[in-house]
Amino acid sequence: MRLPIPLSLIMAAGILALACSSKSSPAMVPLDGAAARDTSAVEMGCSCSSGVLSWECYCSAYACSAKLSDYQPDGGLPTSVHAIREYADCNLAVVTYQVGYDPEISKVFDLTTGALVGDEKAGDIPLTCPFGDSGTVSKLSGGAFPGGGCKVTKCTVGPGGGPYCGSEGSGGSGGGG
Repeated sequence: MRLPIPLSLIMAAGILALACSSKSSPAMVPLDGAAARDTSAVEMGCSCSSGVLSWECYCSAYACSAKLSDYQPDGGLPTSVHAIREYADCNLAVVTYQVGYDPEISKVFDLTTGALVGDEKAGDIPLTCPFGDSGTVSKLSGGAFPGGGCKVTKCTVGPGGGPYCGSEGSGGSGGGG
């Protein structure tokens, strides 16, 4: 006589097998967005409790392959971009944008290479922590963001305009200077 095996037990065994076999693969894709994750993230002690993750933890759960050039196409800034602020003294560029009704968020890029070095995730619905702790959070961030010593050296306002650049901005309907 065969006894039925609960689906949760089958899923747990599958996740355990994936986690054990992917020790050297940092790009494992979660099965349901949170149930499976790279084992190195667990070993690093990744936690969402503060809302701020190390860059390694953040990139173990989310794609970190965006480039600054993605937000500076030849035809002009995408309508979702509110502003691009450059901090030459800190070698950073911050793209502030908004998609749909989600909160405004930022991506931070190395100004020289265009590589993503900091990122935020937020939604109009709380995010589930990809590491299984803390339940949900309103915003998650990881990586480098300009500190108090960084000064905006150039600011470009997106197509929608707005008060994003003050007097140092250019472009859009809300930029001055």
